[in-house]
Amino acid sequence: MQETPALPAASQNAQCGETLAKAFLEHMRAPRSCGILTCFSVGHTVTEPARHAIRAPPEQVWHPAPGQDDA
Repeated sequence: MQETPALPAASQNAQCGETLAKAFLEHMRAPRSCGILTCFSVGHTVTEPARHAIRAPPEQVWHPAPGQDDA
């Protein structure tokens, strides 16, 4: 099977809303129904309220994330 090159796609519009974001992700998944493997990563801007929530728990509750080898 021939490998298809990666095609980056991005949406930078923070105002697009949840409905449009879900439609975009559904569009990215659609080729799977034809046997085309699509992979993607979804992220978002970390806003100040999110930073505050991330920093709120005490240090002792944080644990290192596992590496690729689960170590």
